[in-house]
Amino acid sequence: MEPSETPEPSETPTVTPTSTEPPFDPSAAYGAPTLFDSMDTDRNWASSSGLPDDDNIRLALGGGKLHVTGKQANWDTWWFTAKAPSDFFIQMKVNSGDCSGKQAYGLILRGPVSNGADVHGYIFTFSCDGKYRLDRLDDTAPYTKVELIGWTESEFINAGANETNLIGIGMTGADISLYANGYFIADKDDDEYLVGRFGLFVNAGDPGNYTFEVDELTYWNLD
Repeated sequence: MEPSETPEPSETPTVTPTSTEPPFDPSAAYGAPTLFDSMDTDRNWASSSGLPDDDNIRLALGGGKLHVTGKQANWDTWWFTAKAPSDFFIQMKVNSGDCSGKQAYGLILRGPVSNGADVHGYIFTFSCDGKYRLDRLDDTAPYTKVELIGWTESEFINAGANETNLIGIGMTGADISLYANGYFIADKDDDEYLVGRFGLFVNAGDPGNYTFEVDELTYWNLD
């Protein structure tokens, strides 16, 4: 859990489809999901000491949602859960909460295989102002992050406070495919990390103490 840094700009992501294309349905493509979490319990998110509430992040259940709060202004903060398959499709239904600007929510994927290991992984986020971003986190001491796709606006992301969005990502080998509300928005190849755990990500922006709500999370094992 470290402060954000501004990486060098990256190449432009691949083409975004027009709004006439139908949304992608992973259940139709892959069948029944491997995991569906309705956020009614903390079984997939609590450690042996329960849900986290420290100087950087707080997770709390309520109303059938998981409330995720990033506390420190402009810090990248995450909370890992279980190891995912090497290849998978994952999607998360989120309410953006009382947000503004570049306050951001999303997923960290292919992270360390166990607690205590050096933190790394791919970070896919939506911002309150309707943009998406893909980074590769390589180290936390010093904090080293590679911008694979910089902040990019998408017509498929519902911008603003208290908006609902479905954030989706498919990872097959080095191929990374990004989705917003079922619509394909970008594709990127990167083979630095091919296996690991996934988790929730938040950047509280300025002034900090930003909360988003996870309504449900689903993934499909594609191994």
